[in-house]
Amino acid sequence: MCAMLAFWAFPVLINSDKESSQPSAVQTVKARDADSSTLASILRQDGVVELTEVPGLAVANSEALTALVSCAANGFDGFLRRDLEDDVERWTLAAHDDDRIVPHSVEERCSSLETNLAPLRVIVGSLGRHVAHLMDDEYKHLNTVREHGGFRKALLEGRTLEHFHVYAKEGDASEWSVPPHVDNGAFLLLTKALDVPDTERSRFVLEDARGKMISPELSDDSALLLMGDSMRRFLGADVQVLRHAMKKVGSGMRAWHGRMYLFPDEMHNDGGQTAASVFLESRSVEQGEGSYWRALKADCDTGPPQQCWMQSAVCVKRCSENQLQECLLPDKTVGNCNDSNPMNDKCAWRCPAMPMPNATSTGFCMGATSMHMEGFTLATPDQACVILFFQSWKLDTRWKFALACIGVVLMGMSTQGLIAFRDVVQRLTRKSRVADSLMFGANVSLGWAMMLVAMTFSTELFLCAVLGLVLGHFVFGSTSTTKILGTPCCNAVNDAVNDHCGSSLSVLDLVVASSLTEPLIGESKLLQLQTSLRVQGMTCGSCVKTVKHSLLSTPGVVAVSVSLEFAEATVTFQSPASAFGLSRVVNDIGFPCEVAR
Repeated sequence: MCAMLAFWAFPVLINSDKESSQPSAVQTVKARDADSSTLASILRQDGVVELTEVPGLAVANSEALTALVSCAANGFDGFLRRDLEDDVERWTLAAHDDDRIVPHSVEERCSSLETNLAPLRVIVGSLGRHVAHLMDDEYKHLNTVREHGGFRKALLEGRTLEHFHVYAKEGDASEWSVPPHVDNGAFLLLTKALDVPDTERSRFVLEDARGKMISPELSDDSALLLMGDSMRRFLGADVQVLRHAMKKVGSGMRAWHGRMYLFPDEMHNDGGQTAASVFLESRSVEQGEGSYWRALKADCDTGPPQQCWMQSAVCVKRCSENQLQECLLPDKTVGNCNDSNPMNDKCAWRCPAMPMPNATSTGFCMGATSMHMEGFTLATPDQACVILFFQSWKLDTRWKFALACIGVVLMGMSTQGLIAFRDVVQRLTRKSRVADSLMFGANVSLGWAMMLVAMTFSTELFLCAVLGLVLGHFVFGSTSTTKILGTPCCNAVNDAVNDHCGSSLSVLDLVVASSLTEPLIGESKLLQLQTSLRVQGMTCGSCVKTVKHSLLSTPGVVAVSVSLEFAEATVTFQSPASAFGLSRVVNDIGFPCEVAR
């Protein structure tokens, strides 16, 4: 958080009477043409470079800062306020990484502000990643970088601090708000500021490597890349780190955007220091502990700043559920993180595990879930109540759970019963395709419902589902019919042996077989025929296996070849099998089928 403090302290206000600065251009490099060696050479000598011709930056920056000033003109409620010296007010919108930056209280009166700021944030974020990539080759030889897997990896695993500032004052500033300073991050990206009215020209001021105060004038499509103190103090990189400030001129507003990149708090250097501890030490030396804490508390709206392990003190962030983060281990437990001197680098600010909502008072279970994420779970008072199928069907009492178990058993039996009942319906409706399709749909629905029961990972409900299927098979199955529940891919049924397969050839079958099949040359005593069946509804390899197995189980079938690509089954058979009998076998297991030839 001390890094954040230093960032918020920028830009500072400088008395134009006490310090003279002159417009001066820093070295420029086209963002698209920048290379590692050129960039490193400039940063080693100057510590700052202007990246020009950044695609889309000019429009995005102008629209974002204009929208910011327009919103601020309607009031600063919801902005973070900081009173600087000489009656200068600074109003800030801030965010870590790519988090939402516009508070809800601001959005209520500036509904499109988040949208207006987004393009600039995206472009600057992309530029920052590009800079990290370019710097990767130049600093990969450093031990600290090498041990962390590279400069780019380390930097992108760290945080970014992004701020939109609006400065307001009646008249020119006559004193400095804070002393000229360096920032403690790895580097900063700053875009061109917007002065309102545009007749005012406040100046951003740098103290260059020769001690001269310069005021770079950025072009509309440029961003200023400025090295932070962590590059030198933490990594030991050979770069210049410049002090900087801002000279406020006129009585209007000045809007400004910047993003700072930080190394991960827990990252260690050769001296055993963490990046976080270097930030804190740097700020303590430069400003004094009292000044640091006073400034930090002024910007903190969630209570006193706090530390976690050796990380710098921060304003504790809020989680999405509006509770505060806690100093926790990766598994969301406290461990030794709250000890007076914890030596555990895994401790970090994290959102605590949420307690199960809506805990019941019956003592049977607590909270609610439609799926136990830890695997099969028994119903105990410390486990979540199961939601079965519908949100209102919460099994939060013993009698509800028992009723659900009975219902699941009956569902399993019904699944097997419907399979057997389909044959009855076919006979009664004279093999009506409509009636058979409706029965098939009912069977599929029950099959999916049984799968959803298993997906709750409730041990009791799963066992009841299996019991129901077993009882259903016992009651409705027979030695000649072994239809069972299958995978959803195969529409809830497989492995069927139709009783038509064992019947003798009818006169019609013999006539059709003679016209639709081809005799095969072979040494078999019985005439072998071949037919092709068009099979619909096969969607996977499991379906192919189901069709093939069912046909091979039919008496008289010699060989079967099933093609998923052509939706076709080629069957070699002899008496007592027939072409139409084989098509009925496939139809009966749920795949619409007809004789192709």
